[in-house]
Amino acid sequence: MCSAGIQALSAGGPEQMRRYETEDNSRPYQQTTPQRQPLRVRANPFKNSGLAKYKDFDLDGAIADFKQGLEIDANDVALSLALPVPIP
Repeated sequence: MCSAGIQALSAGGPEQMRRYETEDNSRPYQQTTPQRQPLRVRANPFKNSGLAKYKDFDLDGAIADFKQGLEIDANDVALSLALPVPIP
């Protein structure tokens, strides 16, 4: 750094340096954000029963449960991917 830069830093004098040293500068600046409660999503009972039936090889029962689960929550990707896709 050139001497002009050092002079510019020390231009505030010892009072500015003293103020800097006495402030709590040990932690970086952290912006506080309000804490929000997480959204509670109720589990779809037909998803769990459909998976249980699928594991027990009851495919027709699993498909029926998955379809009922989609009636409750049409945006559930896991349920829509669990349904078989007809092959043309």
